[in-house]
Amino acid sequence: MITKICKWMVSALRIGYFKIKYGKRLILQIDKNAKPIYFGKGIKLRIDKNSYIKIEPGVYLSDFTTLECYSGGSIELGISTFINTYSRLIALKSITLGGNCIIGTNVSIYDHDHEYRKDGFIKDQGFIINSVNIEKDVWIGTNAVVTQNTHIKEHVIIGANSIVTKNIPSRVVCAGSPAVIIKNI
Repeated sequence: MITKICKWMVSALRIGYFKIKYGKRLILQIDKNAKPIYFGKGIKLRIDKNSYIKIEPGVYLSDFTTLECYSGGSIELGISTFINTYSRLIALKSITLGGNCIIGTNVSIYDHDHEYRKDGFIKDQGFIINSVNIEKDVWIGTNAVVTQNTHIKEHVIIGANSIVTKNIPSRVVCAGSPAVIIKNI
């Protein structure tokens, strides 16, 4: 019991540190009737001056999770969403997760891809940037990757090690590289 209390107190200190560091760019929605927000150890937040991260009540960010927003990008995490260890969300435009999502260990969600053309170095060619929208009640399995310009509808399961490159309709199980529908639910 004491260990659990200490864990949540340390989380509150981490949250306080990031709130002081980022001010209005880190939007924390608090509801005394809902579960508190939790930040695990080794959390990395990076929010540039024109960007923001919005976190609703009950969001649980496991140890070593990374959230980064640059170039006016935003990340919004819906109520009671769980993001597991070593996952990363990096936004140059917009990444939105609805409520009650489960994000597995080591999941990567990016709203941008490197652009590549025949001429010149790839590193100098910039990015293709489009939003990622993940609706409520979505489970994304371990090591999955979600790329830019994707919309995952509600009540979807994405299998481990999958790469989501296209929109996914509601009430399906998807898996593979690239992810395809393997079952309706």
